[in-house]
Formats: sequence, C-alpha cells, structure tokens
Amino acid sequence: MLSTFATKLGRLNHTQQSIETLSQWTLFHSEHAAELVSEWNRHFLFVEAPKKLVFLYLANDIVQNSRNEPHTFIAQFSHVMPAALSALLSSPDCSPDVSKRVQRLVSVWKERMIFEPHKLAELETIAQKAPEMKPKPVVNPVPSQDYNHEAKTSVRSR
Repeated sequence: MLSTFATKLGRLNHTQQSIETLSQWTLFHSEHAAELVSEWNRHFLFVEAPKKLVFLYLANDIVQNSRNEPHTFIAQFSHVMPAALSALLSSPDCSPDVSKRVQRLVSVWKERMIFEPHKLAELETIAQKAPEMKPKPVVNPVPSQDYNHEAKTSVRSR
C-alpha cells in the first residue's frame, strides 16, 4: 500500500482533480494514517518548492475532509507540518508567491480550527517568519568594456 501511495505522490500534480483524487484514496485508507503521513513527509522533503506546495494542498484537502475524525490524519499531520513548512519556506527555491500561498493555507486552517490552537500558533509563527526573497543579481551577459577593448586590439594586431 505504501509503494502505491509513493507512486501516486510521484504522479501528483497541481490540478484540483489530481489533489482530490489522491486525497480521497488516502482518506479511504485512514486506518494507515500514520504510515501514509510518514510517507508523505518523506517525499515532501525531497521535492522542489513548487511541488512541495502541491503536497501541502494535498495535506490540506486530507485534513479538511477528515475533520470528523481528528485523531487520524489531523493528529498525524500536526506532528510533521511545522518542520514541513519550515523546510519549504527556508528553501532557496521558495518564491514570494509560494510564501503567500503557505500563509493563506495557515490562515484557512486557523479560521476553520483544523489543528489544536497551540499548533496553529506555531504554524502561524513559522509562516510569518518566511524570509523576504531578495531579487537575484543580474549577471551582465555583455563582457566589460576593458575586455572588448582587449579583444579588438588583439584582432587588429593580427
């Protein structure tokens, strides 16, 4: 079952259908919540920031649809979510857009009281501490004038 879940995680994409389909499959296997969340977390740590966001959307769909059974997926995700958010928000490929989306997810969880109040406070603190992205320095593709001058001189001297 875990290998099937791993395969499904590998195929997960940003579409609502993909997220909801895997969420429903996961919820159907709620008796294995601890193992599934552990597998989710293991895969989460090795994907790039945009895919991490898709994984968070999957987790969001799972926890929101399991509110009637808070001791299954909600409890399991509450253990891994702080480290997951920290890993995503501190990664070098985390854009300001991804940070805003994470903050929005956390605010939805808070509004709907998905996790325990102390856990929501912890997640909110992590989301608010997302580092501001500095613009990357522009590398000038044109060589400096000194280089051009040297190149022109060496061509003329031949």
